[in-house]
Amino acid sequence: MSVLLNSLPNGPFVLDETFVYWDGPMLFSARSENTPLVVIVNSVEEEDEDENIIWLAVMISEAELGRLRSGFSPLREAFTDAFDGTLFVLRDRTDEISPIKSSELPEKWLPTPGACLGPRDNKEEKLDA
Repeated sequence: MSVLLNSLPNGPFVLDETFVYWDGPMLFSARSENTPLVVIVNSVEEEDEDENIIWLAVMISEAELGRLRSGFSPLREAFTDAFDGTLFVLRDRTDEISPIKSSELPEKWLPTPGACLGPRDNKEEKLDA
């Protein structure tokens, strides 16, 4: 994963905060000295034939990260409302990075509607960090 993070625009990026961990970070943020933007990376699929894990990365502002942490913004919106509509698909076994438009994302790659990192007053579904 570090090779992929180093290859993203404005990289290199280093792991900053892990929100979901299962046999390694599955949902995390990463930072770079070269940009004020933060990358949120989410594991979205594992291709069984070659054990390739597919990750979805989106660049967000520090303010948006704060809204995600607090539960004010659902996690799904970080991906569907990407700043310029562009996200990155990362494949760890092959070290491939390819841009993808938020409008082209498969539904199964998106977080569940209403899923949040932090508390919400309306008790919508939450992700345990």
